[in-house]
Amino acid sequence: MDLIPYIKYIAVLILVLGLIGLLAWIGRKMGMVPKADGKRGDRKRLGVTQVTSVDAKRKLVLVRRDDQEHLLLLGPERDLVIEQNIQIKKPETPKEVFLDEDMPEEAGKEPSFAKLPPLHERVNPSK
Repeated sequence: MDLIPYIKYIAVLILVLGLIGLLAWIGRKMGMVPKADGKRGDRKRLGVTQVTSVDAKRKLVLVRRDDQEHLLLLGPERDLVIEQNIQIKKPETPKEVFLDEDMPEEAGKEPSFAKLPPLHERVNPSK
């Protein structure tokens, strides 16, 4: 059995695959392939926030676009917009947290409670 033709086929295949890879690498370096990874520093404008199955065929999908959300019902026959232009609530800023050395003077004081008489004096026994 002659193995030389098989070795030639494998060598030519490796050579062709190497040339294709080299052309693809050159194309990327030259900017011929558009980049869709969003490395421009801005956050993504579109995203799926949540997906919930309604039944075996339909799903509710909450889609975020910029600062708005849209509620969609997706099914095999048709897709339906349930609610659109839902405003996204901005997260509240956290309350001020002080370290011990930065704490205002009134924050370090013990709370004062109203002085109540002892319990046995407050209860009016029924006579």
